[in-house]
Amino acid sequence: MNTNLMLAEIYAKEKNSEKTLVYIEKMIESYSKEFNFNGHLLFNEIELFEGIHSKSYVFSNLKKILIDEKYDFLREEESYKDIVNKLEQLS
Repeated sequence: MNTNLMLAEIYAKEKNSEKTLVYIEKMIESYSKEFNFNGHLLFNEIELFEGIHSKSYVFSNLKKILIDEKYDFLREEESYKDIVNKLEQLS
């Protein structure tokens, strides 16, 4: 599981809008980065499982945020609306 997703879910359970939104934004940032570990000191010889190390995995988790009721408390937040707009542009 993506660490940012895990933290967003923890803060969502606490109804902590600020921190939940921070970690959702971090998920969006990580989506826009390239996942290429070739030549990396720690991961050079390791073949990573495509399912959880891919942009489609990150994006599918971001889309879940739009419908998951645990994030309902954020729906009226302006920052959340900005995130929804960003996600719509990514799809």
